[in-house]
Amino acid sequence: SEQRAFFGITPDSVSVAQSLQLVHPEDRAHSEIAMRRSHDPAGDGGFDIEHRVITKDGSVRWLRARAQTYFEGEGAARKGVRTVGATVDITDLKQVEIDLRIKDNALESWVRGVLIIGLTGKITYANPAWLKMHGYDSVDEVLGTSPFDYVMGPDQHALIRESLQRTGSWTGELVARRRNGTVFDAALSTNSVT
Repeated sequence: SEQRAFFGITPDSVSVAQSLQLVHPEDRAHSEIAMRRSHDPAGDGGFDIEHRVITKDGSVRWLRARAQTYFEGEGAARKGVRTVGATVDITDLKQVEIDLRIKDNALESWVRGVLIIGLTGKITYANPAWLKMHGYDSVDEVLGTSPFDYVMGPDQHALIRESLQRTGSWTGELVARRRNGTVFDAALSTNSVT
């Protein structure tokens, strides 16, 4: 009954064709193939799909639908006897995924070097600009290393750490180290994000 209310349909039985009309046109063919496959006696009866639907009020929502069709009989006599499933509205989750993808693309394309340091104090992300600036070809070469491996001078390390612990940020100039051991002057702005 919750699904019927969500879609704005009556309690009467809804056919596969009617159900598919609720699916967003761009997702309809994929959904139909998955639905028909789950009802095919030659298959395993599984159905697990994410797709958009258009609700009665015209809004677009993302759903995750999972179902299992159970069959009886063997060979040509095998037929579906029952389908049990659930549908969850994942619209908010999809929006978060889209937002994260946009942020990821922004970090990847930014012309300034960006590092993300995990809770262990090790690098978990370096954008292409940072890699180029420091002479690395692949992010795999720096993941799991300390950001201080790329900053010259223990005094500088201590100053940055103290400021991060005290105020949650540090901005200043430092001497950075490239992969080949050469150094360059760099401006750094770092913030603790929790």
